[in-house]
Amino acid sequence: MQGDFLNVLAFRPDGKLEFVDRDIIQSTMDDILALKVDPTGRFLIFPNYEPGSVFSLTIQSDGTTAPQASAPTSAQINAIEMTP
Repeated sequence: MQGDFLNVLAFRPDGKLEFVDRDIIQSTMDDILALKVDPTGRFLIFPNYEPGSVFSLTIQSDGTTAPQASAPTSAQINAIEMTP
């Protein structure tokens, strides 16, 4: 994280650490505390502590990410858990 932006880097899980993609997420503070891939492997989801929102990136079949979406939540969200 640098200032008001988070860099999300994607690498292929092939043991070579081959770079796939980079996404820059704007955050109002350095408050993204956790990253989680959903059970299907199609979304990267992460809470933003302040002001209280959840971001998501779609993980494409080639490992690149699609533009982010966000939704407001209550303030000070610091974890996320997904259920089927």
